[in-house]
Amino acid sequence: MRTPLEPGTSGFYHPRLAQFELEFVEQPLPMGDIEGFRWLRAQKLGVPIFADENILTSHDVAAHAGAVDGVVIKLAKTGGLRGALRAIHTARALDMQIMLGSYGRDIPGRDCCGSPVAAVRLRRSGRTADDPQRPL
Repeated sequence: MRTPLEPGTSGFYHPRLAQFELEFVEQPLPMGDIEGFRWLRAQKLGVPIFADENILTSHDVAAHAGAVDGVVIKLAKTGGLRGALRAIHTARALDMQIMLGSYGRDIPGRDCCGSPVAAVRLRRSGRTADDPQRPL
């Protein structure tokens, strides 16, 4: 769902969300509306709520703790690999879900996106990059 919602409209969307068995709803409110995210999450829609456009730094991740279930982290928005990894570590520390992505138009972002993905997978598995066990 890419259309921002207005507070008070969740009852309209609730039945529609449940019938589609969505994995999550991405950026359902206008950028910067953290309190709106907090309100919407309190409505218990039955679908995880992720912030996307709101997340530019690890500080933004921390500011959304308790207001969303997860965050979308993009290399171009976070300033590259280091910024993305800081945001990933912050989200993990706050027990938030993470979706890694890139803008379809930025070829370097798409090529580099595998690096933070590998870092997340390695951290979760407790393995190292040279581990000969099954593929990540």
